[in-house]
Amino acid sequence: VLGHSFQSHRATSSKDAPRRREPPRRILGELLCTGFEDFLGRCVCAWRCVAVSAARHRQEFESFELRAELQEAHEMLNISVHQSALGGARQRRSQ
Repeated sequence: VLGHSFQSHRATSSKDAPRRREPPRRILGELLCTGFEDFLGRCVCAWRCVAVSAARHRQEFESFELRAELQEAHEMLNISVHQSALGGARQRRSQ
């Protein structure tokens, strides 16, 4: 119950306060560690860094099959990654 309420609060606050949760476009080398992992088991902050610097690290993001869509998709992807990490990865590890 706590995890669900936290997930809902996280998702709502990101939409209600876009200034607070802006996509880290300006942050290239700095990591925003959230303590969660994405569906690939990578740290969310590391994935955000890869998404932002995708243009320079083409070989890095080609494996994700995002290519030209990455710059536009990484914003929605980060949100979905946060939600899935909050609800999925934590439960998988606890089990």
